[in-house]
Amino acid sequence: MRMKMVTESQTLKDAAKEFLAYKKAQKIRERTLKDYHKYIDPFIAQSSNSMDIDILRREILEYFADIPTTSPARYNHPYQYLHALFAWCAKQDYLPYNPFDKLDLKKLKDDGNIQPATIKEIQTFLKCLDKHNYTELRDHTIVLLMLDTGIRTSEIMGLKNSDYDMDGQCITIRAEVAKTRRGRTLFLSGMTNTALKKFLKVKPKEWQDWLFPTRDGIQLQSNVLARNFRKYCERSGVKFTPYQLRHSFATFYLQNGGDLFTLQRQMGHADLQMTRRYTEVSDEQVYKSHSAYSPIGMLQSTSRKKKV
Repeated sequence: MRMKMVTESQTLKDAAKEFLAYKKAQKIRERTLKDYHKYIDPFIAQSSNSMDIDILRREILEYFADIPTTSPARYNHPYQYLHALFAWCAKQDYLPYNPFDKLDLKKLKDDGNIQPATIKEIQTFLKCLDKHNYTELRDHTIVLLMLDTGIRTSEIMGLKNSDYDMDGQCITIRAEVAKTRRGRTLFLSGMTNTALKKFLKVKPKEWQDWLFPTRDGIQLQSNVLARNFRKYCERSGVKFTPYQLRHSFATFYLQNGGDLFTLQRQMGHADLQMTRRYTEVSDEQVYKSHSAYSPIGMLQSTSRKKKV
């Protein structure tokens, strides 16, 4: 197959614009389209905008060399979306091949070793929030909701007032908001339900669309929440991310006797393998469990009774 003629005026930005228009025509979720922009636009902004395959290969290597490998997600997300862009360019014959295929680059393996935030850390974090301030009261309520249900940040952003059932003490995750496109119901503890009711009393009544809007009444974005979290962490002296709250929920849920299958439904995982990541336990947990449940303890107990 002959390659299409790429004119001198045609740029990487032109190709990306055509690719994104194609993805939009596929009726992908709006959030997914935003993610394409989020990870493609920064690369284009610092590139030479060239469609020359050799230049692209060099620029891709330089770009990924600057991304920290300490967080697999920070590396894998741009890899995923840029790989898709260049695979499409190769399919359209705008490039002789996908430059990723000729580079020694691979997605990083995520071993799921994310440390959950401790209860003490969460308490310290919450104490630093000013509940007389709208934004901080909203974020305080969001923290409780995440810790209580394991809800994803993206799902929180998509919650509407109508998704909250105050009397039923639950929240509905609509299919179009859920990552797996499967809706589910999340039940709330009394503490979280009370916090939500207090927040709704403060939220202006004219903001009838989003459950957790910004101060301007528009939809909250995940990057804004993440930025707020960094500010609160600096103020409180503890450090964790919104995602760690989801991890904390799952970890504490299992430690307190919850079962894996119920947790899978609660977390909205498509398969059980995703949920199994949270079954990893620390040495300290193994030590405590061993001390409490080892059969040797039963022998010691029996021996003491015989002596008596």
